[in-house]
Amino acid sequence: MEKRAVLAIVLSLVVVVLWSIIFAPPPAPPPSEVSEPAPSSRAPRPGVGTPPPATPSSPGAVTSTARTTEQPPGSPAAPEDLVTVDTGVARLVLTSQGAGVRAVQLGKYYTTLAKGAPPVEIAPVPGSTTLPLHAELSIEQRVTSLGQIVFTPSQTKVLLSPSQPEGTVTFRGELADGRTVHRLYRFHYENYTFEVSTWIEGLEPPARSSMLLLWGPGLLRHTDDVNRQGQTGEHPRSYVSGKILDVAPKKPGETHTEQGQVAWTALADTYFAAVLMPQEPAGDAIITRRLEGDRLEIGLRTPLTQGQARQTVRVYVGPKSQPILETVETKKKKIK
Repeated sequence: MEKRAVLAIVLSLVVVVLWSIIFAPPPAPPPSEVSEPAPSSRAPRPGVGTPPPATPSSPGAVTSTARTTEQPPGSPAAPEDLVTVDTGVARLVLTSQGAGVRAVQLGKYYTTLAKGAPPVEIAPVPGSTTLPLHAELSIEQRVTSLGQIVFTPSQTKVLLSPSQPEGTVTFRGELADGRTVHRLYRFHYENYTFEVSTWIEGLEPPARSSMLLLWGPGLLRHTDDVNRQGQTGEHPRSYVSGKILDVAPKKPGETHTEQGQVAWTALADTYFAAVLMPQEPAGDAIITRRLEGDRLEIGLRTPLTQGQARQTVRVYVGPKSQPILETVETKKKKIK
């Protein structure tokens, strides 16, 4: 009897164990397995995987934007205002970028003899980072380029005529230190010559301060004009202390400086020329730079003093015609 009772109990236990193994629901996964893939448990760590503002690439975009806003006024990304000036013999396009010259069209000279040929245009070389008539201010051996400043023009169109033989355009800009820069252009009817004055409001320059007015790089000719028979490339020519100078640096990045009493400095080719002539104060040096390839840049330096902190220069841009040049100034006959 006791053996039967023990056997019954053992069989009952076997049945219970087999039932629980075969028919019981699958066990829940351990807590560690659940927390591993759960989004809530991973959220604190992968913050860098959130939308773009928090990704590693964001700081680069922010830095790029910051660099743009931290650039001095006149950065290439700034909007450009153009000013057209028609003198009857030339059509000039000025720009708010550095208050420089974007182009000069010579209405009486054409690129070819073909009917409907476009007029000759003297303009900066494509791809240049600076424009003709940009200026560099040198104070205590520190050079500030005014060509990177965005100026505001007083008007956008000037049309000269016999009834309005003279016209002016003023530009106003701001240095990084908050001081105001002024530039004044004065044009004359039926004339290839104009004056440009540049000064900084409230500036009291220390000794050895100066301003450098530059033309370049280059004189851009029409493609057909470049291939004209007898056409030569641009070359510098200056009249300093009674001597004609025509030295051009040979290596890119090289600058040639000649000190003395400057009458004029020019960049010319066979047919056309851009000439800088100091008015006040007198020029004390000229520079010639080779930028790259055959690109040249000329400059006229004038000293700045507390009594004279304004630079005024006469500029001639036009044909290299002897009669026309002689009406500008007798010494121009030495431009060849």
